[in-house]
Amino acid sequence: MINFSVIFNTRGRSSILGGCLESFYSKAKYPDLVEFILKADLDDHSTIDEINRLSDKYPLLSYVSSQRPNSLNQSASSLAFLAKGRFVYGINDDIYMLTENWDEKILDKVNQFIESNKIQDDILYIKTDCNSVDRIKHHGYASCPLISKKAIEFFNLYLPPNFVGLGADAAIYKLYSGIGRVVPTTEVIVDHLYHNTLNKVINPDLTSLEMRLNTSKNISAENDFNPQEYIDKFTGGNSNG
Repeated sequence: MINFSVIFNTRGRSSILGGCLESFYSKAKYPDLVEFILKADLDDHSTIDEINRLSDKYPLLSYVSSQRPNSLNQSASSLAFLAKGRFVYGINDDIYMLTENWDEKILDKVNQFIESNKIQDDILYIKTDCNSVDRIKHHGYASCPLISKKAIEFFNLYLPPNFVGLGADAAIYKLYSGIGRVVPTTEVIVDHLYHNTLNKVINPDLTSLEMRLNTSKNISAENDFNPQEYIDKFTGGNSNG
């Protein structure tokens, strides 16, 4: 069984795409058990060409292409349901893995958490860390949601689709923290290339800028997500939230 499915949307960043994949692949203890599933836009020919070139190097690399989506999170969720891995790691195309043997470290922490809490259903959220300077750290969420496929199937949800861009990572964390299924694995760290300095955040590239503008246009729709509904599904309505 594949351990991890690394999924992400990508647009206009073909020059860093290979580095992203290589960082996860080369730093994995078991690289042959890591798959990559990407989403590219039909009009982004340079990205599609680069993915096709990289597929010769990474046998478990696949992609889908379609019109540019309005909701990046809905697009990511469609990739999550295609994933064959036990865990689905949703990242951005400007994310590079920094931690050697990241997959082994995560699996060790998962096994410890399962044993300590006597978990049998594999419904889990793994909290890794990143160096994003604009992440609100005291809120507890991870910028790159790493969620078990069992959890995705149980809730029929990876990320709330009504969050078109920013904010879905914090929202989905509320669900899993509410059911006590967050596995702390903050020794696994990623480099968020376009968010690791304040200068990069305030001077975004075109892809980031367009995403932020789209988020601001659709901000009211984000109120439609209620994590308590999913918490109640898990607890049978016996939660105190």
